[in-house]
Amino acid sequence: MKSLFGPEAAVLPKLSYLGISRCAVLTGFRFAWEGTASLMAGLGAGRMPVLKTLKLRGGLVRREGMVALTEVLRVNPFPMLNELELTENWINSTHVTAFAVTLVTDSLPNLRLLNLANTQVGEKGGKALAEAMNEGKLQVLRQEGRLMLSMAAAEGFKEGTHDCRCLKIVLHD
Repeated sequence: MKSLFGPEAAVLPKLSYLGISRCAVLTGFRFAWEGTASLMAGLGAGRMPVLKTLKLRGGLVRREGMVALTEVLRVNPFPMLNELELTENWINSTHVTAFAVTLVTDSLPNLRLLNLANTQVGEKGGKALAEAMNEGKLQVLRQEGRLMLSMAAAEGFKEGTHDCRCLKIVLHD
């Protein structure tokens, strides 16, 4: 994976959709530990400048992946990204809180879908996302998008903001 996505990889100037889920080719969790960090490093280095959709599902993102994503957001605001799907991953409120705190107004300015359903994100993570929106972050998501959360995270989100029009609750946590 390092050679395909890492910072030393060639630029993928036309890649607009990247969806990776656990499959037979990615046996075990080798990709989760090494590939996610390499992918995030490539994103941070601007290797996929027109990426609009990033879907990482099925246990591929763990603590290390969210830490890497948080670090990437410090250097690359991902202006083209419309969809970020992290469903069915091993991330929790601590990771999402760090993600939300790292965001600046220019981060993910066109994000219309953030899917954190079927993760361990709870009330604190939902509230952190609400507070980020209250601070002027993720405004396209708030006004026109869909934030998909589990019931517990949705409760935290509702507690943190009065504007819940983007919230979609996924009932099967």
